[in-house]
Amino acid sequence: MSLVMQSDWSVSAGRDVLPSPAGRFVSLGERDAYLAVGNDSERVMLAFTTTDPGLQDRVLNQGIFFWFSPGGGERRAFGIRYPVAWSGSPTGLDAVPGQPGTVEGPGAGKTGNDLEVYADGFREHERYAKADVPGLEVSTGRRADTLFYTLMVPLAGHGHDAYAVTAAPGDVLGIGIETRDTRTTGESAGSILPFIVWRNVRLAAGP
Repeated sequence: MSLVMQSDWSVSAGRDVLPSPAGRFVSLGERDAYLAVGNDSERVMLAFTTTDPGLQDRVLNQGIFFWFSPGGGERRAFGIRYPVAWSGSPTGLDAVPGQPGTVEGPGAGKTGNDLEVYADGFREHERYAKADVPGLEVSTGRRADTLFYTLMVPLAGHGHDAYAVTAAPGDVLGIGIETRDTRTTGESAGSILPFIVWRNVRLAAGP
């Protein structure tokens, strides 16, 4: 897998939910999905958007996985799944304070407090409240017909930042984006094709 993306250096990575701090959007080639990546000396920020209704439904109702492969490639070394679906809540849409035009769906906030952290693919994972995982910041929102999703993760784990992508500025990092149907019963289970895309990203080395 060749290098197809360059991260932009950002002194404000993760501070805003809209994608400008994360850099330039690059088409992922399918499902009207785009990704922007930014980093500073300590964190990497991803901004993901899509206008595809089926993909939006999958993300909000079943969650989306972001995987990180240090050194590039497609190894699911570390991953985040958010939102975490639970029965009775139809959406994982968060509120976006201060962003005009943001629309919340029914049930917004009911799934917005939990995320899952994965290691070694799907073998090991733990579920946490977002507030209990220092260093990780994630949110979803929607403006008009566009879903946007932002994720900020420490580059290196140290101190209270126990979870990190294990990379440094200037490194190559493989980033995977994946949806899976976590339901096993029901008419809609498996009705939307899974989405999985990998990109190698060269993290910015400095300003």
